[in-house]
Amino acid sequence: MSPVAKPGWIMTAPVVSTSHLDAETGADLAGQTLAGNGNRWGLCVVPMPTGSLVFVGDDPMDDLPQCFQDVFAKVKEWEHEWVRLDSDGDIIEGLPTFDW
Repeated sequence: MSPVAKPGWIMTAPVVSTSHLDAETGADLAGQTLAGNGNRWGLCVVPMPTGSLVFVGDDPMDDLPQCFQDVFAKVKEWEHEWVRLDSDGDIIEGLPTFDW
């Protein structure tokens, strides 16, 4: 592969409000300080200052909290593999929200 001046492949990810996570799930996700799968769900997570970038993937979601299942299903519907869960993200119509 030859070097290029500008990447031809650009990654995009929807930015969704952390209010779509229940308090326990949000706190657990916020507590992850290193990138990787060092969380109780084995998800690939990249911590960010106001949230996390999370790999959605194609694995079954049965063992995930319902709030993750709901958000991930929507992200898959949008045909994305990653979602940024952020305190300043968009509140998505049809997804439950939680006060915490």
